[in-house]
Amino acid sequence: MSTSTTESSASIQLIASDLDGTLLTSRNNVSVRTQEAIKAAQREGILVVPATGRGSISAIRALESIPNLPWFITSNGAVIENTEESAKTTIRTISSEISQHAIDQLKSRSNDYTFAWLTSEGFGAEDKFRDLHSQFLSRRHVSMTPGFNPGNDDLIKVLIGGAHRDPKRLLASVIEDLDHLLHVEPVVTIAGSDAAFVEMTAFGVNKGTALELLSSQLGIDSNQIIAFGDQHNDLQMLEWAGHSVAMANAVASVQEQSTLQTKNNDEDGVAIIIEQILDGTLTRSADTRTDP
Repeated sequence: MSTSTTESSASIQLIASDLDGTLLTSRNNVSVRTQEAIKAAQREGILVVPATGRGSISAIRALESIPNLPWFITSNGAVIENTEESAKTTIRTISSEISQHAIDQLKSRSNDYTFAWLTSEGFGAEDKFRDLHSQFLSRRHVSMTPGFNPGNDDLIKVLIGGAHRDPKRLLASVIEDLDHLLHVEPVVTIAGSDAAFVEMTAFGVNKGTALELLSSQLGIDSNQIIAFGDQHNDLQMLEWAGHSVAMANAVASVQEQSTLQTKNNDEDGVAIIIEQILDGTLTRSADTRTDP
């Protein structure tokens, strides 16, 4: 992309950022440069809101190096958490009837599928899911209660795994096998990321709808928001925000959706854009991947 008109960076009041593949490095931490850029933005009164598919505990632990983060959007937009008041708002859950119907439908299509689930009481999973994804779940600080079954509880989200499937193939398979529940009589939303599973939330629940709800509560307009992302589950957030940034490591659909591009998550891509917001040099459609 080539540089064109100057962004109204002085009007930015909220920075929304995905975590994995975006704000976090491949080593699962926040670089020193990114930490300092976020703290500088906070000193200017800009609100920084992590928006992630992770659960609340995992997200908060991952960002322990950054103080003063009052808001988190977690579980792909199903939950908004105010850490200052220790309060959570669950936007919409999946009824036990719908979640069980979806799980039964997937199982009828393939024995390869395996499942985990999040409720207000915690995480649970089938043994097969836990065995397949134990290392990944450990890196994300996900603690699952052995034998925990949601029973008739409504679910915040369902995690869908599949042995020997890469994320793209798994996402395509789930979308195909749940076609009726996604498109004919839509009752659920499916989101993919770089994880080896996909996530199911209630219909209409995503990072974009959560960010819209939070910004409305805070009195911040979409044109005062810049969002960062790299995966399919960031698309609605990037589309809704007035300014959107794709990481260099982002999937093609995210790069096409975004008004800006930056370096990858191991090269301080988020920090580069924040620094430009603060010094007034951010430009619309500026490709910053070659910045020093």
